[in-house]
Amino acid sequence: MEDNDHLRKTLEHYRQQRQQKMDEVIRPLDLMIRQLEHDLGEAPSTDIPAGATENSTPAKMTLVVSPLFSVKPDEFFAMSQSDAAKAYLRKVGHAIPFDELVAALQKGGATLGGADPKKTLYVSLARNPRKEFVWPSKDHISLKEFYENRVK
Repeated sequence: MEDNDHLRKTLEHYRQQRQQKMDEVIRPLDLMIRQLEHDLGEAPSTDIPAGATENSTPAKMTLVVSPLFSVKPDEFFAMSQSDAAKAYLRKVGHAIPFDELVAALQKGGATLGGADPKKTLYVSLARNPRKEFVWPSKDHISLKEFYENRVK
């Protein structure tokens, strides 16, 4: 009987690990596929991601955040937009697509205001009085501090 209890606990442990991996890797991929289908004007796939419903609209779904840099739901709660952006960029350590930054901040509980949160965040970071943010290539954002030791 004790062997069965141990096996049940072990089974539950691995089921939880599997679910965690699904949440971190598979669900964001499914959401990105749905978003791309929506952007292309294609009908959504018949397979609905776990946690989504039939009437989920891609516009309400969050874009993929790199699974290598998981974001806790409260990681950026009560932080200013620029402080949250700096924290995530420092965590990643290199330039990232601006859409990824927006998604990460939203996933981490940061408040992005305005009718178009992406545009509002862009303007806020571009007008940052300390000029801490740079755009090293089209649609990518980074921190100026990442490039300070480079020869000009």
